[in-house]
Amino acid sequence: MIALFSLTWMQVRLWQNDYVLFSHAIQVVPQNHRAHMLMGLAFLRDGRTEEGFSHLRDALRLRPDLPDNYVAVGNLLLKHGRTAEARDLFQSGLRVDPGMWYAHSNLGNILLSEGNAADAIRHLREAVRLRPDDPKVLSGLGDACAATGQIQEAMSLYERALRLNPAMPEVHYNLGLLLAARGRIDESIAHLREVRDCLRVRAGA
Repeated sequence: MIALFSLTWMQVRLWQNDYVLFSHAIQVVPQNHRAHMLMGLAFLRDGRTEEGFSHLRDALRLRPDLPDNYVAVGNLLLKHGRTAEARDLFQSGLRVDPGMWYAHSNLGNILLSEGNAADAIRHLREAVRLRPDDPKVLSGLGDACAATGQIQEAMSLYERALRLNPAMPEVHYNLGLLLAARGRIDESIAHLREVRDCLRVRAGA
């Protein structure tokens, strides 16, 4: 019992460092995609970005059949401002599983920001088809429709989003602007007031 306790205690001391633990796992089983994923996350946590994404890409290479991993790494790339790389991973994930609504939504938003409105709307419509009751997905398609002059559909999508979640100041603002442009001033003002109220609640005022 004493020897077993001593060995366990030594291992805990050795593995208090994440890098040592995950490096050991990779050395023992080089094809361990989970260890590469965890090592990558540890590097990102500590600001070692390039090393982090190198291990995350190794994880994707080792298990290209896991679509959620593409989305997870794509989201991390987005957080680091690496939009083009994120776009490529969302596309790769959708080739494995075309039914991932969140990948369609993220990809659509990226494509819209890049000026590729036609492909953006195609992906955002698919996201809405797969997730019709998600207010963020609805408002994302609304943004794309508004950007391409499909104003009536944009307004309808914003209204649907707000019925599901009235506490979305950005959506109230966008809908208020569209209503004002159509001369529906009273309705526009009502939504712009909602922007103020939502922001107050968000700030805890």
